[in-house]
Amino acid sequence: VGTTDKSIRSVRFQPVNNHRIALGLQNGEVQLWDLLSKQSEPLFTFSDNRADRVLGLEFTPDSRYLFSGHGSGLILQWDLATEPSGEAIAKPIRSKQLSPPSAIYSLATVGREQNTLAIAGQYNDLKLWNWQSDELLTLNYRSGNQDDYITSLATAEDRPYLIATGDNQGAISLWNLQPCLTGTEPCELLDFWQDGHETQPIRAVALNADGCSLATSGDDGKLKLWSLGSNYQRQPQSLDGAVVKK
Repeated sequence: VGTTDKSIRSVRFQPVNNHRIALGLQNGEVQLWDLLSKQSEPLFTFSDNRADRVLGLEFTPDSRYLFSGHGSGLILQWDLATEPSGEAIAKPIRSKQLSPPSAIYSLATVGREQNTLAIAGQYNDLKLWNWQSDELLTLNYRSGNQDDYITSLATAEDRPYLIATGDNQGAISLWNLQPCLTGTEPCELLDFWQDGHETQPIRAVALNADGCSLATSGDDGKLKLWSLGSNYQRQPQSLDGAVVKK
């Protein structure tokens, strides 16, 4: 379609009109591209701070909003509703700064109300942000230092309270968010294991639509598939996962 002279740090397909993609760039820009267009330039380019890397992106399921997560620990919400003018995305409509600041590596919308964003990144930080009430909830993930970070988040399309994470210490986890999003109980850690990729960093995790299968990849060079039971834990016969490619 086109090229950019800046490093691309994040890519997301737009759920509605999914011939479009969003790119997050090293220079703090977010770009929207039309894959069906013959144009060599993005549809829109917008930025709040060109010194703040865009490390994570996430659309809401209706494609109304786009969130960008930055190296400074800032999350920005962009309103895409006024296309084709693009006026509403000249500036973010909402922001949230993590404190203490920690780089954000992955974002995912969670819950049935579609008003909560899961945020993962540096210091093994895992949080839930309800952007409508501006409430921020920290999940009880294991603590880490500045060199420890959650690299990837995944959700299941038909199971909005289920998330999977992978971190650069080699750990994989599965969570049930329903207790903390719909009530006052803590979020439930369903499964956690550190030896899925020989304790090498996990680079990507993905859940299928019904949450019954988890795919992971790591620095050991393997792509693995994990079969999950009705409780969304690893099946006894799948504790070591199945190697799809190495």
